[in-house]
Formats: sequence, structure tokens, C-alpha cells
Amino acid sequence: MILLLLALLSTNIAFQGTSFNLTLSEQTEVVLDDCMFFEHSLKSVENLSAGNYVVIVGYGCEGLKTIILKSVSGEERAVIEIRKAENFNKEVTELQKEMIKFRRENEALRSRIEYLQSLVEIVNSINVDLYDKIKAYGEENLRLKSELENARTELANYSKNLSKTTATLIELQKTVEELKAENSKLSSELKDLEAHIKSVAFYTDVFKFSTILLLAILVGIFLAFLRRY
Repeated sequence: MILLLLALLSTNIAFQGTSFNLTLSEQTEVVLDDCMFFEHSLKSVENLSAGNYVVIVGYGCEGLKTIILKSVSGEERAVIEIRKAENFNKEVTELQKEMIKFRRENEALRSRIEYLQSLVEIVNSINVDLYDKIKAYGEENLRLKSELENARTELANYSKNLSKTTATLIELQKTVEELKAENSKLSSELKDLEAHIKSVAFYTDVFKFSTILLLAILVGIFLAFLRRY
């Protein structure tokens, strides 16, 4: 069963600019007059489930208006009389005030939306810049990590080479010390050899002088012997 209940008024009567409740007992397609609309959707035609709904009556409504109700149970029509609002000018004035207020609120809301959109664009731009910077920093960090690993590897190799070089230098130092000792020994032997050579040279000179003297004596004797005979 479909019940049409009027708010604050007697059955089947409503005034311009007011509202009334529509109670549905089952799923129903409701077709209102074009000058009326549902409060929750601002639509005049809607398929609704069971429940209570508020219908707004526009200021352009007047006279008998038909509401068509279609469900699986069939189709029904309800007629409601819309009367001209009392104190119409006052209602229009209040409506104009509400419209001005709504426009101001709408303009403020629009400005707020534009401001928020600009903030979103700024934030998105900042996020893009941050993403690019973070990506660049990440790539730079990976590059530095790679260079650090290479430096550590080179340092380890240098350390090994340094150890080998140090050991080689120690061996060379030992060899140098041995060569110095050998050189000192050879120098001493060389001095002894030079002294010996000098001594031999002296005796050689004496031998030569003695030999020449002996030859001279022999030649003199030989010449004296020849003269005698």
C-alpha cells in the first residue's frame, strides 16, 4: 500500500515553497510533476526503495498536480493541490536572501577550491621535484657506493703490494748491508794488494837495475877480453 502524507497540512494540500513526505511500502518508480523534486537528489523522476522521502514544492507550482507511482503491484496516481504561498513577497524576499547567501558561499567555495587546486598543483610540482631529486640522490648514492667499494678494493690491493714492497725493501736493505760488508772487505783486500804490488814493483825495479848492471859488467869483460887478443 502506498501512502501519501502531507507535512503540517491537511490531506492532499501543500503550499508553494514547502515540502511534504512521501512514504513508500515497496520498490516504486515515482514520477513527480516538473515543478516538484526530491530533496535528497533534486530529481523529479526516480526509482526508490521502501521508505520515507521529502518532496520539495517549487514556487512555480500551483493547482492540482499528479504524482504517478509505478511498482510491481501496479500503477497508482495521487493528486495533490498546490496553493499559492501566503505572504508570497516575504517568501520571495527570503528566497532571494538565501540565493544571495548561497551565491556568496558558492563564490567563497569556488575561491577555496581554486586555492586548494593551486596548492595541489604546487604540491604536485614539489613532489615531482622531490622525486627527481630523490632519484638523482639515489643514483648518486649508488655511484658513490660503487666508487667506495672500488676504493676499498684498490686500498686492499695497495696494502698487499705495500706489504710485499716492505718485505722486498727489508731484503734489499739486508743485501745492501751485506754488500757494504763485502765492499769493506774487498777494499781492505785491495789495499793489501796495492801494497803488495808496490812491493813487487820495487823488487822488480831492483832486479832490472841489477840485471842491467850485470850485463854491463859482462859486456865490459867481454870487450877487454877481445882487446887482449
